[in-house]
This record gives sequence, C-alpha cells and structure tokens, in this order.
Amino acid sequence: VIAQRDAARESAWAELAKARAADFSVASLEDAREAAKGTDAEPWIAFRQTYELYASGTSEDLDRAQQVASTSIDSHPAHPLSELMRSMLASIKTYQLVGS
Repeated sequence: VIAQRDAARESAWAELAKARAADFSVASLEDAREAAKGTDAEPWIAFRQTYELYASGTSEDLDRAQQVASTSIDSHPAHPLSELMRSMLASIKTYQLVGS
C-alpha cells in the first residue's frame, strides 16, 4: 500500500513537471490535476490551474477557475494554499461583477 501511494505521489509530481514543460497550459494542468487526485500535489496543481484560468480572463475560464478553486478548497480546507484560493475566488467574483 505504501509503495502504491509513493508511486501515485511521484506520478502526480511528474504530471506537474509535464505541465510546466507545456508552459502551464490549461489543458496540461487539467490533465495533471486529474492524475494527481488524492495526492499532495493536487492542491498545488489546482492553484496553478486556477491562476492560469483567471489570467486568461474569459467568462468561461473564470467560471472554470471558480470550480477548480472551490473543489480544491473543499477537498483540502487546511492546506496552506486554501487561503490563497479563497482570495482568488473573491478576486474572480469581483472581476466578474465588473465585467457584467
């Protein structure tokens, strides 16, 4: 069981490295986040994905950023990134209000 968990963890961080090699494209981060589910890499990938979606600024990407951030906060409420994700959510909501 420990070996499986370690392998999953290593694989998750390898997926993040692949996403980095792909210039953190939203698609590569989506794949990485799916592969990282249940590992300690998941909140880090979700944070970067939320940031990239937010940075694109389209309505669709902002909606997806909210989904990713909310899911990460719900799944990892005590993770150090959760507070930053909450701030990003607030920023997204403000940005959406200005754009409406």
